[in-house]
Formats: sequence, structure tokens, C-alpha cells
Amino acid sequence: MVLSPNLQADEVKNNDSINSIKENNSSSLSLISFNQYIELEFDKSELNKPLPIDQAVVVPVNVTYTHDVPDSFLSFLKNFAPLIYNKFLFGNMMPPQQQIQLTISDQPEWADIYFDDPILDIPIPDPGKTTTRKVNLVITVNRKAPAQSTSINVHAECNDVGRLKANSKNHMLSFTPAFIPCIEVETISDIYTTPGEVTDVIINITNCGNDNVIIKTSIDAPMSWQTLISAQEIYLSINASEEIILSMVQPPEEHNGILTITVTLDIYRDPIHTYDPEYPPVMVYYTIHY
Repeated sequence: MVLSPNLQADEVKNNDSINSIKENNSSSLSLISFNQYIELEFDKSELNKPLPIDQAVVVPVNVTYTHDVPDSFLSFLKNFAPLIYNKFLFGNMMPPQQQIQLTISDQPEWADIYFDDPILDIPIPDPGKTTTRKVNLVITVNRKAPAQSTSINVHAECNDVGRLKANSKNHMLSFTPAFIPCIEVETISDIYTTPGEVTDVIINITNCGNDNVIIKTSIDAPMSWQTLISAQEIYLSINASEEIILSMVQPPEEHNGILTITVTLDIYRDPIHTYDPEYPPVMVYYTIHY
């Protein structure tokens, strides 16, 4: 049987159409991709309190992974040829695994912060399901840590797995190191006075703590002695210093004795927090020779 040129041309067109449909279907399948999702849930009970200095604080973290592959996607393959389904969807016939990497950025120099398990190998769940792993974030702050709110960025990411696209998650986490009240005082402790004359003593105060402070001053001296301090309240930022002057006048009628004058320095955070405890004052004792 001999086909006419017109019939031969129609057959070629039909074959081209079939091939085009196959190519389009293959191209459509190759373009199919799905999303992956990571969620981070932190137990912030310890972070809601000031973090103790030089002590490790453990923050439990739930890392939850899922994807948006619909349950109906190639369900006939999944049910009757799971190895082929895995190969098509995940690029591997074996049960699929995903790796989630946990990292920390914006970490301050005065803190040691790390995950006890920073690389998680987890099974990829069935459609509509999730996989959750528990890890611990460990935070240790040292004495150089300012008692002020600090934030770090926790980053979780997973790579491409077959037709599942890479994705990442960021979470800002805040905490505040505990306040360490600390001041250093430089002065002389033995004072020699002259009757009726003013004697000045310089007191240099340095804030060696980890937050801004207010220092309130007071004097304990005999009633017969005139005493004055140049500032009843001073403000000191971290590592700042300031000089104040203690002035005293020996009564003319008192001679040849020794007594003690005490200057009390009470420490408060700035601004003053009502929930702060009372911190022990610094007592400066002067032995007066008159």
C-alpha cells in the first residue's frame, strides 16, 4: 500500500504532536518543586531573668521541620512504587533525610554561645506531617558583659533535597546579663588636721561594674566637727571616674586626739530599678589625727 504525500504529511504532523506533548509533560515534571519550612521554638524562661555571670545557662529549643508536598502528589507511585517515588521526589531511592544547620551571628565577645548539637540529621516526614528535634542553646556570659539587653541572631538552614528547595529561618533572641555592682575608691586614710582650718580630702571613685550607676554619699562624723562633701549624688557610666572632696574643720577647743570619720557610698543602677535588691554600700573610713 502506497500512501499519498498528503497522508504522509498528516502522519508526520501527528507524530510531532505526540512528541511535543511528551516533551511538554517531561518539561512540566522537571519544573515541579516544593518548599521546606523550619520553625524554632525557644523556652525563654531563663532568658526572662538576668543571666548569672560565669555560669552556663541552658535554653531548650524545639526545631520543627516540614514541607508542602501534597499528599495526593503521585500517590499511585508512593503506594505501589515507593522507591521510584523517592527517586523522583528526593533524588534518592532510600528513605529521605534532611540536614539542618544551626548557627549564631552577632555574638558578643564577652559571651560563649553555642548549640550542643548544631547539625541535625532528621528524616523527611510524610506529606502533612512534621519532624521535631530538641537541642540546647548554651549561653555563658563573663564579667565583662554589660548589664544591658543584648540580641543575637539564630540562623537555621537546610539545603536542596531533590525537588525540595533550600530554605532558612532567622530568629532574634534577647537576654540581659546580671548587674555586678562594683566601684573602686582611691583616697588617703590618715588625715592630719589643724584647729580652725579647713582640711580637704580627695576621693576618686571609678565604676568598675557592668552598668551605669548612681552613687549617693553620706558622712558620719562627730557633731562638733564641721564636715561637707562636694557631691551628695554622682553619675558614673561604665569605667568612668569622678573626684569628690570631703571637707572638715577641726574644732579649736579639741586637741591631741584621734577619731574616725566615715563616708558611705551607696550604689544604685541608673536608671534605678524598683525590682533591684539593695546592694551593700562601700564604706570609706578616715582616721583623723588632731
